[in-house]
Amino acid sequence: MKVNVCQAYIDQCLIPCLSPGETVIMDNASFHKSKGVKEAIEDAGCHLLFLPPYSPDLNPIEHVWSPLKNRVRMKLDQDEINLETALSQVMKSMSETIR
Repeated sequence: MKVNVCQAYIDQCLIPCLSPGETVIMDNASFHKSKGVKEAIEDAGCHLLFLPPYSPDLNPIEHVWSPLKNRVRMKLDQDEINLETALSQVMKSMSETIR
Protein backbone atom coordinates (compact mmCIF):
# COMPACT_ATOMS: atom_id res chain seq x y z
CA MET A 1 0.00 0.00 0.00
CA LYS A 2 1.25 3.44 -0.76
CA VAL A 3 1.05 6.49 1.47
CA ASN A 4 -1.54 8.19 -0.77
CA VAL A 5 -3.84 5.15 -0.70
CA CYS A 6 -3.53 4.88 3.07
CA GLN A 7 -4.18 8.60 3.47
CA ALA A 8 -7.28 8.42 1.26
CA TYR A 9 -8.62 5.51 3.33
CA ILE A 10 -7.97 7.39 6.58
CA ASP A 11 -9.62 10.57 5.30
CA GLN A 12 -12.61 9.03 3.52
CA CYS A 13 -13.38 5.88 5.52
CA LEU A 14 -11.82 5.95 8.98
CA ILE A 15 -12.13 9.58 10.10
CA PRO A 16 -15.91 9.80 9.45
CA CYS A 17 -16.42 6.76 11.74
CA LEU A 18 -14.31 8.02 14.64
CA SER A 19 -15.49 9.88 17.71
CA PRO A 20 -13.25 12.24 19.69
CA GLY A 21 -11.32 10.44 22.39
CA GLU A 22 -11.11 7.11 20.57
CA THR A 23 -7.78 5.38 20.03
CA VAL A 24 -6.62 4.11 16.64
CA ILE A 25 -4.10 1.27 16.81
CA MET A 26 -1.92 0.53 13.79
CA ASP A 27 0.97 -1.73 12.97
CA ASN A 28 4.35 -0.30 12.04
CA ALA A 29 3.92 -0.20 8.27
CA SER A 30 5.76 2.85 6.97
CA PHE A 31 2.64 4.29 5.32
CA HIS A 32 0.87 4.32 8.70
CA LYS A 33 3.57 6.59 10.07
CA SER A 34 3.17 9.42 7.59
CA LYS A 35 2.67 12.93 8.93
CA GLY A 36 -0.72 13.20 7.20
CA VAL A 37 -2.11 10.05 8.83
CA LYS A 38 -1.04 11.21 12.28
CA GLU A 39 -2.43 14.71 11.75
CA ALA A 40 -5.78 13.47 10.41
CA ILE A 41 -6.33 11.18 13.39
CA GLU A 42 -5.25 13.79 15.92
CA ASP A 43 -7.34 16.49 14.19
CA ALA A 44 -10.35 14.18 14.69
CA GLY A 45 -9.63 14.35 18.43
CA CYS A 46 -8.34 10.80 18.57
CA HIS A 47 -5.16 9.13 19.76
CA LEU A 48 -2.80 7.11 17.57
CA LEU A 49 -0.88 4.16 19.00
CA PHE A 50 1.42 1.72 17.24
CA LEU A 51 1.78 -1.96 18.03
CA PRO A 52 5.21 -3.08 19.19
CA PRO A 53 7.41 -4.25 16.31
CA TYR A 54 7.22 -7.93 15.39
CA SER A 55 4.08 -8.64 17.40
CA PRO A 56 1.51 -10.12 15.01
CA ASP A 57 -0.08 -11.92 17.97
CA LEU A 58 -1.32 -8.52 19.20
CA ASN A 59 -2.90 -7.66 15.84
CA PRO A 60 -6.30 -9.40 15.54
CA ILE A 61 -6.38 -9.18 11.73
CA GLU A 62 -3.34 -11.46 11.57
CA HIS A 63 -5.54 -14.27 12.93
CA VAL A 64 -7.81 -13.89 9.89
CA TRP A 65 -5.25 -13.43 7.09
CA SER A 66 -3.67 -16.87 7.33
CA PRO A 67 -6.91 -18.90 7.11
CA LEU A 68 -8.24 -16.53 4.45
CA LYS A 69 -5.14 -16.90 2.26
CA ASN A 70 -5.18 -20.69 2.67
CA ARG A 71 -8.83 -20.95 1.66
CA VAL A 72 -8.30 -18.69 -1.35
CA ARG A 73 -5.29 -20.76 -2.48
CA MET A 74 -7.30 -23.97 -2.19
CA LYS A 75 -10.20 -22.45 -4.12
CA LEU A 76 -7.86 -21.25 -6.88
CA ASP A 77 -6.26 -24.69 -7.15
CA GLN A 78 -9.55 -26.61 -7.13
CA ASP A 79 -11.76 -24.48 -9.32
CA GLU A 80 -9.32 -22.74 -11.67
CA ILE A 81 -11.06 -19.40 -11.17
CA ASN A 82 -9.62 -15.90 -10.97
CA LEU A 83 -8.46 -14.33 -7.73
CA GLU A 84 -11.38 -11.90 -7.42
CA THR A 85 -13.95 -14.70 -7.76
CA ALA A 86 -12.08 -16.96 -5.34
CA LEU A 87 -11.79 -14.19 -2.75
CA SER A 88 -15.46 -13.29 -3.10
CA GLN A 89 -16.55 -16.91 -2.65
CA VAL A 90 -14.30 -17.45 0.37
CA MET A 91 -15.42 -14.21 2.04
CA LYS A 92 -19.08 -15.18 1.61
CA SER A 93 -18.37 -18.51 3.30
CA MET A 94 -16.69 -16.92 6.34
CA SER A 95 -18.41 -15.91 9.53
CA GLU A 96 -20.33 -12.63 9.52
CA THR A 97 -18.21 -11.39 12.42
CA ILE A 98 -15.07 -11.75 10.30
CA ARG A 99 -16.51 -10.05 7.24
